[in-house]
Formats: sequence, C-alpha cells, structure tokens
Amino acid sequence: DDPDGFFLMVEGGAVDWANHANQGGRLIEEMNDFIAAVNAVIVWIETKSNWDETLLIVTGDHESGYLWGPNSGYPAVWNPIEDRGLHVMPGMEFYSGGHSNSLIPLFAKGVGSPLLNMWGSRTDPVRGPFVDNTLLARLIFGCLDGQLAVELGSFDAVGQPNAVELRWTTLSESDVDHFEISRDGTVIGVVDAVNRASGNG
Repeated sequence: DDPDGFFLMVEGGAVDWANHANQGGRLIEEMNDFIAAVNAVIVWIETKSNWDETLLIVTGDHESGYLWGPNSGYPAVWNPIEDRGLHVMPGMEFYSGGHSNSLIPLFAKGVGSPLLNMWGSRTDPVRGPFVDNTLLARLIFGCLDGQLAVELGSFDAVGQPNAVELRWTTLSESDVDHFEISRDGTVIGVVDAVNRASGNG
C-alpha cells in the first residue's frame, strides 16, 4: 500500500553454479524453479497490481558454461541445443567452466518496457540491437524516480562572443520532450528535443 511502490529483485543464483560445474540436469532444475518464480510474479501483478504501474524485467548478468548444442566449437560452429523430447535430457554441451561473452535474453513487460528499445545502442551482427546489461540499473532507477538519464555520445561547449554554444549527440534519445540545462541544480535553460540521436542549443 506504499504510494511509492516497491522494488523486488529475485535471483536464480544456483543456475550459475550449475553452469560453472557443467551440470546440465541441475541447470534444468534451477531454470524450472526460476520460471515458477517468474510466473508467481506475473500472477501477483495481474491480481494485486497491473501492467500500467508495474515493470517486470527478466534477464541475467552473464552467461556461464558456454552452453551450445552438440558438435559445436572450433572453427566457429555453433549448433542449437537439441530438443530430444519429454523426460529426455536435451542435446547440449558445455564448452567452458567460466563466464562467456555470449548474449543472453532480456524480456520485459509493463510500464517503461518500451524504453528498452531506445537503450539497445549496441549491435550484434547476428541478433541485432542489444542492451548492455550495465544500463539496466540506470533504466530501473530512472523508472522509479521518473528521471531517465540520456546517454551522451559526445558533448562540446564552444565559447562565442556573448554566449556558450552547447553541442551534443545522444545514444538513447527517443520520445523525449525537451532537455533541461542546469547549473548547480538550477534549471537555466530548456531546449526542445528533436527525437533523434542529436541535439544542440
């Protein structure tokens, strides 16, 4: 009943241990438990809240174990995991006992979820735009306090005879009404946004 709402983070941490140990069965058990936790959150949202005031994000912070389908590996052969039917272990192999740089899924639903599209500022040649997971905290806190930071690509201040010209590009501008220019916490200027990744004032 808190008018400010609340923040809940649920971690399925043992899946990381299972992947480090290359234990496929344990991985599946942990993912089943995690899916049950996500489903419980969805039920709560749909019975105690609603999607217009709640944001659900499901993702991870990294991949572990370099998990792929059988006969993957050198030279750059990455086969999909094989579905071998109900009650049968899928065809999968671990290619590492550590973390990898493999992209991981990110799912979001609810208020603020469209903002993730504007944060997909990096591109994978196979999967397309993706969100750097270090930006997720900025997005979450921005949704909580109503102030989303815009990621600057470049910024320059050029002295003029009677003014200072500000030039910038952004990496994440989308549906922004305006930019506020502040000095020591006081807004001293407002510039209309152009809703593309650049602006000047």
